[in-house]
Amino acid sequence: MLELYNNNFSGEIPESIGQLVNLEKLLLSSNQFIGKLPSGLTNLKALRVLSLFDNRFFGSIPSNIGELENLEELVLSNNSFYGDLPGSLARLDKLNTLLLGNNNLRGNFAKLQEHLPNITTFDIDASNRKGEYVILDEEVDD
Repeated sequence: MLELYNNNFSGEIPESIGQLVNLEKLLLSSNQFIGKLPSGLTNLKALRVLSLFDNRFFGSIPSNIGELENLEELVLSNNSFYGDLPGSLARLDKLNTLLLGNNNLRGNFAKLQEHLPNITTFDIDASNRKGEYVILDEEVDD
């Protein structure tokens, strides 16, 4: 477990975070972290909780986020993520908490919730209550 929330840490999450393959909880919320999510995060196959809310992350949610098949909580609210919701989110069938609000994400959160029957905590921005669920599997993450 790595809990570094409610500090004033800044900078980017290093790519080397992906070497912590036994990590089950990564809580970095309420700091000043910036940048895109490192691609190495998807190496953390044991991860159950990923909480990064209230930072200054930006970019799209990586399309390979669905590889974190043990994820139970994904909390990315209050950042500057943008773009379409990756279709791979629907593969996270162990999720019980999905908080993505206060970003600039597109897609139908309500439709996504239908694909995730175990969700008990879910935030939906007003702009995401309608429309079609967007899947862009061919999107390339930077």
